[in-house]
Amino acid sequence: MRAHIPTICVALAIAVTYSTASASSFTVTDMIMGSQVIVDGDLTVDAIYVPTNPFAATHHAQMGQTESTTVYDLTWDITSGSFDYLFDHAIEDGPASAYARSSGTFIFSTTEDMVFSYNLDYSYSLSGSTFVAKSTFQLVEGTPSDNFLVDYFSAGGPGWLELPNGTMLTSGQEFLEAGRRYVVTYRTELSVSGQNTGLVRHGSGSLQFAFATVPEPASALPLAIAAIAIARRPLTVLVADRKPNATVQAHHH
Repeated sequence: MRAHIPTICVALAIAVTYSTASASSFTVTDMIMGSQVIVDGDLTVDAIYVPTNPFAATHHAQMGQTESTTVYDLTWDITSGSFDYLFDHAIEDGPASAYARSSGTFIFSTTEDMVFSYNLDYSYSLSGSTFVAKSTFQLVEGTPSDNFLVDYFSAGGPGWLELPNGTMLTSGQEFLEAGRRYVVTYRTELSVSGQNTGLVRHGSGSLQFAFATVPEPASALPLAIAAIAIARRPLTVLVADRKPNATVQAHHH
């Protein structure tokens, strides 16, 4: 068995070296996200404008009883990332139009092929006036051409001539080719045209998206070599293992 130890060590060293050398380069260039409230043209915003990793925070914007809250839990490294959002909105029907919104743009590039998965849900209850709920989620391949890999939009509520209550859902998975620039954009919001009923209505939901490097078939080869080296133990040792009184001597230098 001792004669095979160098072979095993070399194979494992190759595996570790290959894994390190083939690490993906996942680079975030822009991260703009926040909560916004607009009432009669006046805007209040709580937002972040630079990439921050990890990012665990809450953004809250409010004017009167119209408010927007976004909770973030974002983290990534060079091979993968997870991005979780929670949305909570309230909208007041006053004398002027109003919006409660969570939105963001996330721009990144990668030198390795990756898999992108996503899930968005947003539920609303908007009876009594011209309330509207909207959800948007987009994934765009920005280089060499603007190619929409995901382009989701949904709207509901009485102001959209739809039922006052509902849930918007979208989910899926996309393959991201190496050497490209990608843009993720999301927005969930409530709005009302301003009928001055004094009603307050609500919407809430969540968004999750994640990235992971696609393993290349060749990356399994070094580990396979190591496994073969370990499996090919000398026959004499295997026979000795079966003898009740046999001993295998260890030599120390």
